[in-house]
Amino acid sequence: MSKKEDLSNIAYTKEYLDAREVAIAAVIRSENIADTTNEPPDDGYIQNTIHYETEINGIRHLGGSNKIYDSDNALIHEYICLNTNSLCALIAHSNGRKYFVYKEDLYGYSVLDIMSNDTFRYIPAESFRGGETFIITGISYNPTKNIMAATGCYWAYP
Repeated sequence: MSKKEDLSNIAYTKEYLDAREVAIAAVIRSENIADTTNEPPDDGYIQNTIHYETEINGIRHLGGSNKIYDSDNALIHEYICLNTNSLCALIAHSNGRKYFVYKEDLYGYSVLDIMSNDTFRYIPAESFRGGETFIITGISYNPTKNIMAATGCYWAYP
């Protein structure tokens, strides 16, 4: 019998937020800047990312400081992504609103409602505590069926 994964959301817990702050302080530092990119998620938006890379105790760590600008070059959102290159997908939802789905960690995802500026974050407890959960690498949305699908993988999973 396989063990049941704990997929409860720990994104807002003190334990996760404290660990995240420690990681940000270690990775997101000027001496760790690797490069900068400007990528259009879609619909006139631009995502500017400063990529960071460092090695801590023989382990490679990546991060990104991300800023999303609208077509008038006004900053609409900024966030830090740890442990992975940043995924950011624009969803023009059938409800008439636009959302950015993005990653702030290797596991989980975040969703920004562009109109209200509200953000929902999800980090599965299992992955934070050393277990393995799904890693999202891409997002697709079907407005006709109102379904979002994520592509991805399990890290080194059999």
